[in-house]
Amino acid sequence: MKKILIIGGGGRLGRALVDRLKDKYEILVPNRKELDIVDGGSIRKMLVSHEPELVINAAAITDVDYCEANPAAAMAVNGEGPGKLAAACNEIGSWLIHFSTNYVFDGRKDSPYGESDPAGPINEYGKSKLEGERQVSGTAERWTIMRVAWLYGSEGNDFIKTILAEGRNWIATGMRGRQSPPIRVVADQIGNPTWVKEVARQVEIIIDKGLQGLFHCVSGGAISRFELAREIFRIKNIAAEITPCGSGEFGWLAKRPINAGLENKKLTELGLNSMKKCIEALMEYLEGDGRNL
Repeated sequence: MKKILIIGGGGRLGRALVDRLKDKYEILVPNRKELDIVDGGSIRKMLVSHEPELVINAAAITDVDYCEANPAAAMAVNGEGPGKLAAACNEIGSWLIHFSTNYVFDGRKDSPYGESDPAGPINEYGKSKLEGERQVSGTAERWTIMRVAWLYGSEGNDFIKTILAEGRNWIATGMRGRQSPPIRVVADQIGNPTWVKEVARQVEIIIDKGLQGLFHCVSGGAISRFELAREIFRIKNIAAEITPCGSGEFGWLAKRPINAGLENKKLTELGLNSMKKCIEALMEYLEGDGRNL
């Protein structure tokens, strides 16, 4: 039975990976004290002690504005840490699967990005994640990089939970006899809302086939945040009023790419793309795992 070590196993994506793989493989999930991604010594100690055949890195700082304000911390975790991990994997002969992001692109393309499109991040988060890709591909002897986007799931906070809370608050305010202005939702950011359960299923296929290299792994059909909010309210029968707005109205510290949509070009060419269309996956989530949201 293959032994897999999952770093970041307590996070949204990490937990989905554990749930998907635990019945098929021996899963190790070290905590932060046991393995600190910025500490090469703790990484080496954990890997040499347990000798996993596969290491999956789902650990990252994903708060875009935090990364903008703390670029050194972002680079240490998202950029340099994966390089240390890759070096330790080489020492014991492990295969490394590492997760990256659509934010490695500048968002200026008028169609979804494929794996061969040149990267050009416009914020510190994207820069740190791109450096992580470079460290992994330049150091690890056996590696797979999977770019994901706009992840959601049962664990932690995300756009879906936030917009549902805002929608229900809008309805409740109206029921108390007070009229609220429409909920303003960004319409000039395009991406692929992606359920972590879908990613975990695709990872299982990647493992079974032994696929190495760079792959995009997102739900099909890039949409805007505004379109996503509208679909969420439709599925959950929430009659809150929403209106589109621009990113600049929110005063975010970091710039966001406008069109950061991805396409799973390589997986599709191989006939191995298991990812559903984004609205189909969203409906399945909201009617299943997310039915109590």
